[in-house]
Amino acid sequence: MNCTFVKVLLYAYPKLRELVESVSAAVENKAVLSFKTYGNALTIAEKIVDEIVLGRDLESAADAVDGALKNLSEEELYFLEYKYFRRKRVLSGRFGSFTPACSERSYYRKQAALLKRIAFLLAALGWTEQRFFEAFGEFPFFMKLYRALEAGREQTITAKRTVGGLSFQKSTCSSERAMGGFLPRSTKNATAMHAAHTMQMTAISTPESPPLETGLFSVSPPAEAGTR
Repeated sequence: MNCTFVKVLLYAYPKLRELVESVSAAVENKAVLSFKTYGNALTIAEKIVDEIVLGRDLESAADAVDGALKNLSEEELYFLEYKYFRRKRVLSGRFGSFTPACSERSYYRKQAALLKRIAFLLAALGWTEQRFFEAFGEFPFFMKLYRALEAGREQTITAKRTVGGLSFQKSTCSSERAMGGFLPRSTKNATAMHAAHTMQMTAISTPESPPLETGLFSVSPPAEAGTR
């Protein structure tokens, strides 16, 4: 199962509602100022309709992710927040004292399983990979992110984390002992062992060919970020 489109929606999730508002404002401005726009009336109307549809698709995608999140455990929600959403107020508030009961190896396995679980939940809500491309195949913001993820450049589209990493429990897995001991408990060592990345998508936030003329992509990413 290709879950790349799921990653796109998860990375974008904290800003999806703001994108909807930006699209709505763009549509209104374009309609009001249509008399100043070059081109025939039909072409202008088609562009406005396309943007209305885009706004509805973005809102539908946000609703679908909301619906999927309602089916997750507290630990699963923490894993999503920690890797994809990176909202400082949530990490320091709701999950301020939360520590997942897993080793580092187990953490990555759980993240992989969680991604597939969300893909199934989204599919049940009508959001499959096919639906994703039908809605956003010409949306530069999502397509640039999708291509970067497919090319294995996930770390290039995120900034290094500026907050502490996870503190992992010692593993009882014999294969981990064979690799030279237990995984580190300390945040400093755990963070140093892996490159970090974040929800901060500044590196890709400028589309190749902006579809809107009113600053749709001016929404700034979260101030702090990281990855696992």
